[in-house]
Amino acid sequence: MNNNKYKTAGWLSIANAVLTVPTIALGFLLEYVARSSPVVNILQILLSILFCALGVYILYVFKDLLNTRYQFHIADNLILTLIWINIIFTITGLPKYLIPDVGVVKLTLDIIGVVLFYLMGIITVIFGIRLLKIKDDLFGLLKPFAYMNIVSGVFIMSILLLPFGLLAAVTAYIIQGIIFLRAAEDLEFV
Repeated sequence: MNNNKYKTAGWLSIANAVLTVPTIALGFLLEYVARSSPVVNILQILLSILFCALGVYILYVFKDLLNTRYQFHIADNLILTLIWINIIFTITGLPKYLIPDVGVVKLTLDIIGVVLFYLMGIITVIFGIRLLKIKDDLFGLLKPFAYMNIVSGVFIMSILLLPFGLLAAVTAYIIQGIIFLRAAEDLEFV
């Protein structure tokens, strides 16, 4: 059971990495070029929900891997916080596709989004630091994964270096995917 769960999470993590940059680029393009189209708005809503669901699933399975295989629980609350930030960020982002631009509403939602993004950066840095306390090396990928999370969080918090933060996050997704796939392989041979 865990074998298939980890394998699925591994491929979804890699798919998430591959799709992140083009989806964000498409999001910006759609946001500023074709925003008034109902079809574009529906596409944006679906992409937002898809990425939220992927992120929640991947984080949940990673928590399970850390708990069951490594008896590592000191990152549990951070993972759950990242899951909730992801959900709240997605929910607060959806109204901009459903309602016309109302200055105060848009400004309020934008402020909430920035605060959540900043909070996500802080939690991601702490998460990366906590990961370094795992007694195992996660198939030789512990340090690269932890450091990519730290770098991603710092760049996300800076706001100005956000594109580099997204590239670090993409790298972390790929590393996480490999960790999942190696964990699934390891279970096959046990």
